[in-house]
Amino acid sequence: MSSDGTKENESKSGHVTWWSRLLAKLGLRTQRDKLKLVDVAQLEALIDEAGLDEKQKVYLRRRWLHQIRWWDERAWEARRKYFRFRVIIVLGGIIVPFLTTGSPDGWLDDRWMRRVAALVSLLVAACAALEALYGWGAIWLDKRRAAELLKVEGWLLLHRGGRYKAQTEPDTFPEFVTEVESQIAEEVGEYIAVAARAQQKPPIAVAKGPQQKPTNEGGAGDGKEPAAPDSPTP
Repeated sequence: MSSDGTKENESKSGHVTWWSRLLAKLGLRTQRDKLKLVDVAQLEALIDEAGLDEKQKVYLRRRWLHQIRWWDERAWEARRKYFRFRVIIVLGGIIVPFLTTGSPDGWLDDRWMRRVAALVSLLVAACAALEALYGWGAIWLDKRRAAELLKVEGWLLLHRGGRYKAQTEPDTFPEFVTEVESQIAEEVGEYIAVAARAQQKPPIAVAKGPQQKPTNEGGAGDGKEPAAPDSPTP
């Protein structure tokens, strides 16, 4: 009985592993797999065991850990969209030449081949435009970098490493808060700068008529002032 149960568990485990690998190849993940890089339970346990007061632990949970989870979720979401659209672009780029050039006699009507090729080309162009517009690949890398850097800073604090090595945790906490807020502000500032550049518009040039050069009735270069116009008669 136990042998059958073991085999069944191994079969399920192999199935899950195969399915997880397939999802990883396609850039897809289940909700359970998304938190592998961010082990929330482990980080919360470290916060509980740290020699900090309750107010500092609340900051770690609601600010530091929350921000890590938010950036981690954004990174996974951007990665999933990036690979989905890139797969469509790559497969469409392979299919279109085949539909336009490889049409065996009697296999399919050329009109349908051209229509399908046009639809696939339109889909590829739309996916490429959306991917370039939203920049999911850049967002994926940027959010993953930000989450990992913030997580590393917390690990250094909780394990008294790096600049926190020679001090106690309560004494180094203000420095840790300053570093965390600086990283968050830097990440937000990058978004604001990008949005501001996107909203900036070039100034509209006002059309001006041809400028007339001033005339000198007294003769050019003779040093005389131009003659005053006659006063109008009443």
